[in-house]
Amino acid sequence: MNLFQQAIDKSKSSCYVSRQTKKMLELVKGFTYSQKYFSLKRMVEVMNLSSTNDSDNTLNQPLENLHCHYPYLYKYLLINRNISKEDRQAIRKMQKQKQQQYEIDLSHYVTHQLRRKFSKIKSSTVTKELQSFQNPTLLSNDELLLSIKQFVGKVEGNETYLNYAKLFLGYTTLPLTYHCFKDSLYEYLITSFDVEYHHIRVQFKHKLYNYLQTVMSDSDDELLNEFLTIETCHKLLSFLILHNEKQPEHFFFINLIGNLGPVITIGLLLKILLVCQQVRPSLEKRFAILFNHYKFSTQKKAQWLVKALENMQIALSTNFGTVDLSFIH
Repeated sequence: MNLFQQAIDKSKSSCYVSRQTKKMLELVKGFTYSQKYFSLKRMVEVMNLSSTNDSDNTLNQPLENLHCHYPYLYKYLLINRNISKEDRQAIRKMQKQKQQQYEIDLSHYVTHQLRRKFSKIKSSTVTKELQSFQNPTLLSNDELLLSIKQFVGKVEGNETYLNYAKLFLGYTTLPLTYHCFKDSLYEYLITSFDVEYHHIRVQFKHKLYNYLQTVMSDSDDELLNEFLTIETCHKLLSFLILHNEKQPEHFFFINLIGNLGPVITIGLLLKILLVCQQVRPSLEKRFAILFNHYKFSTQKKAQWLVKALENMQIALSTNFGTVDLSFIH
């Protein structure tokens, strides 16, 4: 009887274990479809994947494979309301480390590229040394140097973007009406365009001027304050890039990049950030929305966006980061 009872107990125990195992498998399966799982999966990919582009085959890969390449988007690509506080801290720490490493790699690569370009002696030692530095961007050498020259060089007459922004901010400290500020902001922004873009520049100037006239026009007679400045720059980003996540219309942004090129277009956005750094999260979020919108497209088909993302990362690094490439003219 005892043996019979033991057999029954063992059978019940096996059934219990089986039910528990089945329940655990169901939980695991459900977790693999959760937002938490995809967030963790992305974190692992960011930690393990290289941020360089070594093969042309990557052009046929989906854009989402590049999410590890843009630290300034981590906050919006990796963090969501379902992840823990510890995960948020880990992502922010990883973002800081990736950004610092990017700036170091960028400085080393550009410095040594210029050294090779202007070096009169092409020794094997120099060549071997230069080969040890890889391009940290997805741009060609010429595109990279052009981008850096634009964002740290003198493009506004004898001024850099940063110095020109400081002059503009100095002007806005004077008592002036909101309407006068918008007129001055318009003049400040349109100086970014080259003469060769005359026809496109005229069209854009017309659209930009008309848009600024409509922005909070009820406050035109008020004296300029911080709120009006921030709101104006925020609305400009909506106008130039996209409005919101639910309606990610960005045809105007695509046209700007197609007609003016990614360098000039990103330069325009940089000028806004330099006069109002408070809207940087708004800009980064819009780029993240665009990234997610095209994440299943191949990198080849989304090259216009890749070029914009790359130039934006260079613009942010050279103007708000620790890298100093001001020696490039």
